[in-house]
Amino acid sequence: MAYFCSGAHISVRGVVRDERVTLIPDAFFAIRDGENCVRHFYVEVTKANPGKHRILKENEIVAKCETYLAFAPAFKQEHGSDFRVLFTFPTKSKMENLLTMLRERRQDGLNNRKFYCTVEGFANPLEAIWKTPKDAAARKLLGDRTTDARRGETPCAISEMLHN
Repeated sequence: MAYFCSGAHISVRGVVRDERVTLIPDAFFAIRDGENCVRHFYVEVTKANPGKHRILKENEIVAKCETYLAFAPAFKQEHGSDFRVLFTFPTKSKMENLLTMLRERRQDGLNNRKFYCTVEGFANPLEAIWKTPKDAAARKLLGDRTTDARRGETPCAISEMLHN
């Protein structure tokens, strides 16, 4: 079972480098992955070359990643689980450029598996078409529960947010 919200109804807020930052994702959805485990995903569709973020003064997509990281503890406290951010890109080179930038920002925590990237035009988003800055392996959205448990993620019930 899946739940979907368009970006116009949701926002993500975080404090990044002492600045309050709000972003509006393109979409949010959740998938029930058996045993009442719900996986949460924000979606960011990238079409053009990213500009500079007006407050953080750096690559706009990297600034979004920082905001999602700042927002993650509050989300986990409220929903009992983590989320992923799915980025789609028009070309493989744009996707690889972002992955490289995030890998280089290891000290800021941007080099992790929270951010999944792929090239648009994929056949099945549940297949192993996603890459993360943490490693070069192609991944599936609904991964191995044992691996998730080792990362401290636990199954959760559907949140109130999904019903609004």
